[in-house]
Amino acid sequence: RNTLISWLEKQEESFDAMHHFRLTKRNRKHIFFILARITAWLDSQLETGKTIVDYYDYFLRHPYQVEHIWPDDFEQHTNEFEHPYEFEYYRNKVGGLLLLPRDFNANFGAMPYKEKLEHYYAQNPLASSLHPNAYKNNPRFLKLVEEFSLPFKCYPCEYTKESFDERQELYRRLAEIVWNPSRLYESTNDI
Repeated sequence: RNTLISWLEKQEESFDAMHHFRLTKRNRKHIFFILARITAWLDSQLETGKTIVDYYDYFLRHPYQVEHIWPDDFEQHTNEFEHPYEFEYYRNKVGGLLLLPRDFNANFGAMPYKEKLEHYYAQNPLASSLHPNAYKNNPRFLKLVEEFSLPFKCYPCEYTKESFDERQELYRRLAEIVWNPSRLYESTNDI
């Protein structure tokens, strides 16, 4: 543990570059890992009973996959983007991605955001936080948001270009917490 702490404390990189971090053909496994770690950390803090192992269990009937919040349909977003390339750039930003079971992704992945939102609420904390009900009668979640000053926000009507940027910042903040070397001094139960 001391060797890892020492190595991490010497790292010069920061998470500031995450503002532009997005899914590409070459980094899907890395994105999956980042989403699994931040989702599992939320699970551990909220005591849902899920761990990172649950997200990596390929023997599940429906293992987890990277899910795009926006369906692959440029025509739904022509009011925000002039060119399909710009749309794809935003659609693949990490702030527009979640981990969801494969069967969910197969059944709801192509739906517009507003239609998927109700179904997100029944999923992991990162997905359910998009829904307004995650902020009602949920004291453990609200305490977590306050304790770590996390910029969680629900998106009850639409998920826009601005939403991606806000969510990208949330993921960056979560990554800073999850990969903070000082956590290695804390309990080994904390993911």
